[in-house]
Amino acid sequence: MQPILFRLPITTEGIPVYGFGMMLFVTFIATTWMAARRAVKAGIAREVIQDVAFWIFLGGILGARLTYLIFHEKMPIWPPERLWAILVALPRIWDGGIILYGAVAGAVAAYFVGHGLFFRHKPNVTVLRMADVIAPTIALGLIFGRMGCLLNGCCYGQVACANCWPSITFPLSAPSASALVRAGSQTACGFLVEYEGPAQVTQVQPNSPAERSGLRPGDVIVQMNGQEIKRARDIREVLVDLRVSRDPVADVNLTVERSGKEVALPTFRPRTLGLHPTQIYESISMALLLLLLLAFEPFKRYDGQVMGLMMIGYAAHRYVNEILRSDERPVGLESNVSVLLMAAGLGLMVWLWWRARQRPPAARQARPAPVKAAAGSV
Repeated sequence: MQPILFRLPITTEGIPVYGFGMMLFVTFIATTWMAARRAVKAGIAREVIQDVAFWIFLGGILGARLTYLIFHEKMPIWPPERLWAILVALPRIWDGGIILYGAVAGAVAAYFVGHGLFFRHKPNVTVLRMADVIAPTIALGLIFGRMGCLLNGCCYGQVACANCWPSITFPLSAPSASALVRAGSQTACGFLVEYEGPAQVTQVQPNSPAERSGLRPGDVIVQMNGQEIKRARDIREVLVDLRVSRDPVADVNLTVERSGKEVALPTFRPRTLGLHPTQIYESISMALLLLLLLAFEPFKRYDGQVMGLMMIGYAAHRYVNEILRSDERPVGLESNVSVLLMAAGLGLMVWLWWRARQRPPAARQARPAPVKAAAGSV
C-alpha cells in the first residue's frame, strides 16, 4: 500500500501525488497508445482514437464515481438541492471510490454519444470495428488500474489461511485494517487493554510486531506516539489519527510503566492479517486475457468477436474474484453484473454468427487496409 507516491516540494507540507491517480494517468496514456496503433491496422485514423479516448475516459470516470456515490455511499440525487453534495464529491478520484462496472456503463454511453455526433462520419468507423480495436486495451487498462487499487489499499481480499501463499498485509492506515478490527478478526495494534481505568495491557498477540517490540501483559501504557495516555479510551484518539492518514507510515511508539519504572519500547508498525491479493489476481488475469485476445484476433471472422470474447473472459474472472474480495462495496452488484455481462457477451457472439449466416458470401464486409497516420499526428 502506497497511497501517496511522493510529495511535490511546492508548499510546506508538499503537494501529494496519489498512487491511484497516477495509475489512472498511466492507464490513459498506455491504452490510448495501444488503441491508436491498433486503429491504424484496422483502417481507422489515429486522430479518431485520440478523440474516442477523451470521450471514454471522461464518461468512464463520471459513471464510476456516480455509481459509487449512489450505490455505496447512498447519496441521494433528489431533490435537486442534494445534487450539490454529489458534484463536490465527484472529482475526488484519488480517494478511490470508483466502481468498474459503473465506469463501463459511463464509457459506453459516452462513446455512443460521441459516435452519433462525430465518429460515425469518419472513414471505416463502425461500432463493431471500434469495439474490437478497444477490447484488448480494456484488459491493458485493468492491469494498471488494479495496481492503483493495490497502492490505494482498496479492493482487498478475504483473510487468507495462516500458511496460504500468496497473501498480503496492509498497515494500520489501510481501509482493510479498520474493517478487520470492526469484524473482530484482529486487534488494532496487536494488543488488548483494560477498558476502564489505566490502559493496562491484558493480552499481546503472539509473533506480532507489538510482541517483538517487547510489550508484555501487565504493562501500563502511559504514552503513545507522544500523547499522554491516562486511560484506555485515550488510545482511540491516537488510532484515529493513524487511520485517517493517507501515508502508509502508521508506526506506534509506546512508553509503558513496568515494575514502577517507565520503559520506552522500540517503535513498531502494526500490520493486518494476511489477505488474498485480489488486486494482483486481477492484474495477472487481465494480462492473460490480453494475450488471449491478441492471439484470437487473426482468426476472427467478423467485427465484434474480439469484444465478445473480452466480455465473456472478464465476466468469468470477475465473478470468481468477487468471491475472494472482502472490501466494502455494494453487495452483489459486481457479481450480478458479471452474470449479465457474460450473457451479453455470449449473446453478441451468437448474434454475430447469425447475422453472418444471413448474408451471402459476396456481401460480407472485407477487412479494410491499414491507413497511414497524418503528418505531425501524435
